[in-house]
Amino acid sequence: MPRSMEDLFTQWFGMAGNARARAQWMAILYATLWSIWLGRNKLVFEHKDVDWEKLFDLILLRSLTWLRAKHPSFPFTLSDLLQCADSLKQWDGSPVRLTFV
Repeated sequence: MPRSMEDLFTQWFGMAGNARARAQWMAILYATLWSIWLGRNKLVFEHKDVDWEKLFDLILLRSLTWLRAKHPSFPFTLSDLLQCADSLKQWDGSPVRLTFV
C-alpha cells in the first residue's frame, strides 16, 4: 500500500515492462486521479454527493477514451480490460486478436 503520491506513482510505473505498457498504465492512473479529484471537488465545493459506482464507471470510460486518443490502434474494449487486465501489460502496439477461453 503506497504511503504517498510518490510511492503510488513509483509502484504504478513499475507494473509494466516496456515503455508503451508503462505509458498506458500511467494513462489509467491519471484518469483515476483526475476522476477522483473532480468527484472530491463536487463534494467539497458544490456540496453534492458522489455516486461512487458512477465514478468507477467514469474512471473506466475515461481511461479507455484517453488510451484510444493516445494509441488509436489500442485493440481492447472496456469489457476486455475488465476481464483481462494482463493483456494491457503485454500489448506492444501491434494488432491483437483477442480470444478468451
